[in-house]
Amino acid sequence: MHPVVAVEGCDVNFKCERCVRELFPIALYSLRNSSSSSSSSFNMLDLPELNDVVCLQLTRHDLAQCARVNKKWHAVVLWYLWRDLSCLNNSSDAQRQAFMTLLCEDYLHERQVAGESLQARAPTISTLTKYIPWIQILPDPENLFRSLNNTRRPWELLTGDDEGPTERMLQFHLFDRCRSAKLSHFCLRYDHHKLDDLDRAILESVLSRVRHLSVQATYHYEIGELDKLHYLLDKCSTALEKLTFDIDNHYVDNMIRKMIRDKYLKIQGSQGSNDGDYSDGVGPKEWPSLKELVLGVRYGLHPPQPSKFWSWIFKRCGQVEHLAVSKMNDQRGSEAVITEAALAHMPNLVHITLGHDLDDDFTFFRDNQVATLLGGSRKGWKTVRLQNASSFESLSMEVLGKHSTTLEVFRTDVPDMYSRNSSLIRVLKSCPILHTFADSEHKAYFRHPNALIEFIDQDPETGLLRDWACEPSLKVLKIRIPNIPRPDITGEMGFRNIRETYPGEGRELQGLLYDRLARLTNLETLWLGNGPCLRRSRYSMEKQKCCLEMSLESGLYKLTGLKKLKELNITAMELRVGVKEVQWMVEHWPRLQIIYGLAENNHAGEKAAEWLKKNFPGIRLMRL
Repeated sequence: MHPVVAVEGCDVNFKCERCVRELFPIALYSLRNSSSSSSSSFNMLDLPELNDVVCLQLTRHDLAQCARVNKKWHAVVLWYLWRDLSCLNNSSDAQRQAFMTLLCEDYLHERQVAGESLQARAPTISTLTKYIPWIQILPDPENLFRSLNNTRRPWELLTGDDEGPTERMLQFHLFDRCRSAKLSHFCLRYDHHKLDDLDRAILESVLSRVRHLSVQATYHYEIGELDKLHYLLDKCSTALEKLTFDIDNHYVDNMIRKMIRDKYLKIQGSQGSNDGDYSDGVGPKEWPSLKELVLGVRYGLHPPQPSKFWSWIFKRCGQVEHLAVSKMNDQRGSEAVITEAALAHMPNLVHITLGHDLDDDFTFFRDNQVATLLGGSRKGWKTVRLQNASSFESLSMEVLGKHSTTLEVFRTDVPDMYSRNSSLIRVLKSCPILHTFADSEHKAYFRHPNALIEFIDQDPETGLLRDWACEPSLKVLKIRIPNIPRPDITGEMGFRNIRETYPGEGRELQGLLYDRLARLTNLETLWLGNGPCLRRSRYSMEKQKCCLEMSLESGLYKLTGLKKLKELNITAMELRVGVKEVQWMVEHWPRLQIIYGLAENNHAGEKAAEWLKKNFPGIRLMRL
């Protein structure tokens, strides 16, 4: 073992967090200080495991810099630049245009090797040919051609001919050349039109290597359409990791839909097993790598039991761990079909996401539907995420309570209008290994009148705070707690301040809130301010008024025990934070790294931010 990288008291293990933490700065220093004329005192290239630890964490810009050090560094680092081309999914147009030029150059070379007569002369060997053996992950074809209105432009620059290959021809060429590479994502926009030979060749090439397949379809129920889709999905390889369905047909009139459904079920019942070949002998019985299934199916799952197509899908999901239901059949009973399928065919299910991340007027999950879906795990839920238009009330909480011993993460993007109850607080009280609560976008906002008192959770007889099950485990808490009387704030237009029932009530309630937060001694992230996507509507005001002051006089000093706190968000809160408060923070919160929204509040906050920048530049002051 190299003497420079030996970690005292530990056998070097590159999966060990301590080893990575101590070795990474040494290797990174070597990367950035090596020169082409002299070798570094620490030669990272002699440790292949360390190459992965360092290079897989560097940006592409840093990797490109490392590739210019010398020939040896170039030979090692260049592989990391080309192994994963999924970075082109979110890259600039210029980068994707450059890759398209390489692809057209390679296409031209292959055609001339095949003996086709072209005016332009292809290079002896194309640039892409050198790097094809290193490419392990291909970009999403849709993102690769996105915003490139004229895909023939690179071809024109190479040949001077404006009649170049189409997008589909270049796609097939890329897939055919990189036969050993996986595809990170592919969207199959399915309709009932007949596929030509090129479409079929592309699909068969893609489906045999794709990791995340999205199936999008919007059509009337036509007999046999699902059978054709089954034929394509049967081409998916065992490496499939995520499968997403977005099948929508909500524009069909209810009466027409019922007629089509009845006709389909009648024909399906008369044909029996002859309606499509769904026998177990066709292909593998399940996708062993499939970990996530996303169901966005409206009018596709017929209660009380699904069609043969969906039964065939569910039987292949034996290794699924994460189930997401973004939209469902508007007919009651679809949630029961999904839950029964999960219990019967998905024994490893431990993560669930309900609702859609975007507003959808046609989708709303009622409390009883959410409760039914939450009953679909054998092992017990580790992660529960509720997104827009998902209700979470007494029935849902009752079912979730059965999973309290396994629940680790509870996230909610539920808008304020759907969370006017105490069920969200009950999650904090009853889950002993919960480490994450709420979400970075639309955080839990306890709007019901007794939310403040219930969150404090004080025993009226003893006056002491009740113990919460999550106190020793909670690491991430993102909430907004309103309804605190703030006599120091005068009412503004459109805002009604909550008045004290007796002098000093506001500070007393704040002190109790600090006492509650002080019990969470393992907190690493505390968000009390607004989130980055908080809506400006009558349900959520732009700035919090009746909130914690976060001043020493109001009780901030009670949070001395939060020694592990790394991240604090106080965005858009009516604060009284000044220099003395941030001085107290850096003294008692030694791991503090990020503060959101400090300089946005008032003049005192700006001064406090200036003091931090001057004296503790390592603490980042950020805006959402």
